[in-house]
Amino acid sequence: MKHRFLIFVLLLTLLISVAPLQAQTPVTNIDSLSIDFWPDYDQESVLVLLTGTLSAPGTVTLPLPADADFHVLARIDNDGNMIDDLGAPVISNGTMTFTTTAVRFRIEYYMPYSSSGTQRSFTYSWLADVSVSQLFVTVQQPASALSLTTEPAASGQVQNQDDGLIYHNLTAQTVPAGQTFTVQVNYTMGNNTLTAANNAAIFSSDSSTTTSASSDGLSTWALVLGGAGLLLIAVAVTWQLATRSKPKRKPAVKRPLKNNANKPAPTRKAAPAKGRARFCHECGEPAQSDDRFCRSCGTELRQM
Repeated sequence: MKHRFLIFVLLLTLLISVAPLQAQTPVTNIDSLSIDFWPDYDQESVLVLLTGTLSAPGTVTLPLPADADFHVLARIDNDGNMIDDLGAPVISNGTMTFTTTAVRFRIEYYMPYSSSGTQRSFTYSWLADVSVSQLFVTVQQPASALSLTTEPAASGQVQNQDDGLIYHNLTAQTVPAGQTFTVQVNYTMGNNTLTAANNAAIFSSDSSTTTSASSDGLSTWALVLGGAGLLLIAVAVTWQLATRSKPKRKPAVKRPLKNNANKPAPTRKAAPAKGRARFCHECGEPAQSDDRFCRSCGTELRQM
């Protein structure tokens, strides 16, 4: 039983230490990627939201504009909640690299736009070493915008029933690795009021479903799980040593009570042949005629 418990603990520790490594596989294809642009939302810039779905967790490298202001990296669980426990991505040479433990992820950052009076415009380019099976692009028209156009032209526009805003949807397409995809957006503002200030009912980038778990990301989880495994091993070893060192108790032996514990056990003698035989009224042992106390239990004998 002890050996089975130790083997179980060792296997559990091995699985815990290997699990983070399984997510290190480089991702070469993204099943689906939605890029949403929210210009003049809560800052005088463009909020970019990337929501991706992978075939399996792994390490992802995506393009990041040089002038971008990174905001959020999160995984999305099965209930649709965003959990920002992956830490910050590694940003270098116009790319961001991160490792996700889930098949869905969300990235948010801000990038600047060009402004001339009430006219605003920005251009976004996608060029990555990873292919995208389905790329969806949506542009949110600012609440204070009078008009908005995209290039390539949007295939349609929809007014959202929850926030009342107009969303311009581009035709979904496949983007192979190494191929550039570019979208240009132009719009005219009626005033400088930001969308979030204009309509307080709008929630920012699903922030109500975002859960903060850890700023250290995957490395923190690896340390925590590894520490838990070492703790389990320590408990198992301590338990085994304690079990071995514990002395085995012998069954208790009932001993008769005696008046003098150091007095040697009396030798039984037969009752005298002559006269009436005497017996101890307490323990029933025979006694000689001149005995005053029982030789066995020490009880004072009754005089005849």
